Amino acid sequence: MLVAAGLANARDHALVSLLALNGLRVSEATGADIERLGLERGHRTLTILRKGGKVVIVPLAPRTARAVDLAIGERCSGPIFCGHDRGRLDRRREPDRAPHRPPRRDHQTVGPHTLRHAFITAALDAGVPLRDVQEAASHADPRTTMRYDQARVSLDRHAPTSSRPSSPEPPDSRSLAVLTRHGRWTYRCAMTDDDRRALAVPPPTGSDIDLTGLDPAHESDRRQLIMAAHPELRRALDSGAPEIHLHGTTINPQLHIAMHEVVANQLWADEPPEVWQTAQRLLDAGYDAHEIHHMLGSVVSMTVYEALAHGEATDLATIREALKSLPESWEQQRADIPAQRQENRAERRAAKRRHPR
Repeated sequence: MLVAAGLANARDHALVSLLALNGLRVSEATGADIERLGLERGHRTLTILRKGGKVVIVPLAPRTARAVDLAIGERCSGPIFCGHDRGRLDRRREPDRAPHRPPRRDHQTVGPHTLRHAFITAALDAGVPLRDVQEAASHADPRTTMRYDQARVSLDRHAPTSSRPSSPEPPDSRSLAVLTRHGRWTYRCAMTDDDRRALAVPPPTGSDIDLTGLDPAHESDRRQLIMAAHPELRRALDSGAPEIHLHGTTINPQLHIAMHEVVANQLWADEPPEVWQTAQRLLDAGYDAHEIHHMLGSVVSMTVYEALAHGEATDLATIREALKSLPESWEQQRADIPAQRQENRAERRAAKRRHPR
């Protein structure tokens, strides 16, 4: 589900991350405000209203924090999750907009509580003490948390011995199987060419550009769709600004759009194929579409620099090694940037609240 959400828009990915990686109830997530985001002892946090009116501070998983940052963009106040009317997201009124929801083998609906259930079960399966899981899930009675554990143990107890091989084997060669960090095989729906093209040109949301008639199969139309997905860069290009301050750093809008174009063209054509293979691996690791474009773009930047500096194209073997080094090399680049940059976004929000225009 996290992989599917990563292919969708930033809002859906952030919401699924809060439910699956932090175990929030859907009402707690949709009721959260931007002003409640914080930073304590190096941890990104979110203050939420729990069931029963209890106010608690929740530490965010790093991937969740990144997803939330992308979802809110440069907004400084208001709800984290907005609906079509720009007001607070109400799941009872919003239509289902998850275009890449993976099919379940038992054809059951994957709902918000399914993700929260998965969070609790995974924590118990990893050996987290029951009391800690109870606190993370905000269960008033430990017996509520124990029911998740009892269901899990019951399944293990009644499973036939033959289903527990001494060495892990893929569950089904017809499906794409992923070996989890706990040494178990799990299913991931094999991704299709449509998924590859959807990642190449993610659907823009809230664009003020008329996208009617644009066909992402045409390279010129892909550029327009990329521009629509980056309104702040389009405005900078229209105004002739050579640089803009965005997400805590200064970037060249022309080069940034060009990087997205190269990555989109590589994914769309599946050439070289290692780019799509790397993208699938990064999706499995929990990164969203925008982050993956930036990681792949870092390899593009390397090849462009080599061509300009040495006057020759980078060989394919070097490109493959650079792709294999992701996401560690990209995360290291982020770590090398002064830590202050990571706090710039929160500081700008605080400054705007203190000095509203």
